[in-house]
This record gives sequence, structure tokens and C-alpha cells, in this order.
Amino acid sequence: MKSFVIILIFVIVHINLCLSASGKTCNMTVDEADKCAKKLMFMGDRDNILPADDQQMQTYCDYMKDGIRCIRHYARSCLPPFPQQVFGMFAYDAKNVLRSQCKQPKDRADFVKHVACFLPKPAMESLHLCSDRYIVRLDVIKEFDSDWRIPGICCGFHIFQDCMRNNLQSLCEPKTGGETVDYFMNHINSMTDDVMDFTCGQYDSLEKCEKHMKSDDWSKLKVELSDEQVVAERAKQKYFSPVPSLVSIIANYEM
Repeated sequence: MKSFVIILIFVIVHINLCLSASGKTCNMTVDEADKCAKKLMFMGDRDNILPADDQQMQTYCDYMKDGIRCIRHYARSCLPPFPQQVFGMFAYDAKNVLRSQCKQPKDRADFVKHVACFLPKPAMESLHLCSDRYIVRLDVIKEFDSDWRIPGICCGFHIFQDCMRNNLQSLCEPKTGGETVDYFMNHINSMTDDVMDFTCGQYDSLEKCEKHMKSDDWSKLKVELSDEQVVAERAKQKYFSPVPSLVSIIANYEM
């Protein structure tokens, strides 16, 4: 059933991209796309919105919707076929996740309840660092041989997921309970599972990465920089979000 859903999403995205490709020219810069993607980086943006009530929740929802619309436009009008498919699929799933978060009063209240774990804002620093580490790893992946870059992206993301789960457990279990850990991991996975299934093949877990990745590349991915080193590396980077790096890695890839 899951594979049927992935195929269906792929077909919908592919049709939309084919329709949008006719007569459209790119009118966005990479810098503008990076700013759009920043809006979607709830984990990674230290200026993010942490809604404490329903009014602030509406502000959060509007902010996220704008980011999704913007990334979808960038994918449709500016990217070559494979990145269009990947980012189009991500935007489709992100829109569905946001719709479920923002539409019903109970879902909105649930989000506000679980976000309380992240208050005050500096409490989220360990989660932001998980995102920073993934973006720094993308620079390492750029240096891999071309055949190993997609596996590198997938395995790097599994390391990111593991980092998020471990730090959510440390942060949230004492404050709002294990339910919050599952809530936000489901939030992350629901936005990315279809893209990961579509692109990653056998590299679908840390265990599979350990087994199948090129050993030298896997060793490089597993290097854990100190927090200070991560912050210093991020300060050197031109872009805030992972989107420019991801596009540059997969731009010439064909399924």
C-alpha cells in the first residue's frame, strides 16, 4: 500500500511539474529560495515561531504556508527534472502535514501543547545543532564520488534523525513526556518519508548505511564535530538552509 501511495504522489508531482514547465521561466534567485526554505526549518532556525496560543499558532501556520508555496514555485520554475521531483514531493507532503496541524482546533492545540517543551527558546539549541550538523555534512558529501552522493544524503539524514530523537528525548521526556518525542519525530518523518523512500533504496536506515555505504565515505559521515566546530563551520557557509547544497549535489542526477 505504501509503495502505491509513493507511486501516486510521484505521478501527481510529475504531472504538475510537466504542466508547470511549459512557458515558465525562473524568476527566483538561490538566495531567495534559501530564505523560503528557512521558514520551514522549525528545527534549525533560532528565530523560529514557537506558538503559545491559538493566535500565535495562526501566525506560525501562515509563515509555514508561505515557505511551502515559495519552495514549490522554486522547484517548478527553476530546478532540473530530478530535483523538481524531489522538492515537489517534499512540498506536497509538507503541505499535507501543515494542513493537519493547522486546520482542526484539536490539532492546533496539540501542537501548542507539545511546543511547550521548547520554551524558553534557548532550550532548543541542541535540536538546532542537529540541523546544523546535517548541513555541514552536506559539504562533506559534495566531495564524494558521484555514485555515492545520493546514498550520502540519505545516510546523513538518518544520522540527523537519530540526533533529533536522542535530543528530543533528553529535552522533552522530563518536561512534556515521551509523547512529545513521538509527535515531533512523526512530524519530521511525515514530511520526508516519501522522498526518502523514492530516492534512498537500500539506504533506509543507519544499519543499512553501515552495511552498504562505501566504508571511507561512511567513516567521514560519522565524524562528530564538537558544538563549537559545527557553529564555526556554519558561520563559513553562504546559505542558511540545506536547499542550495542539496540542489547542487543532485542537480545532474537521473533516476
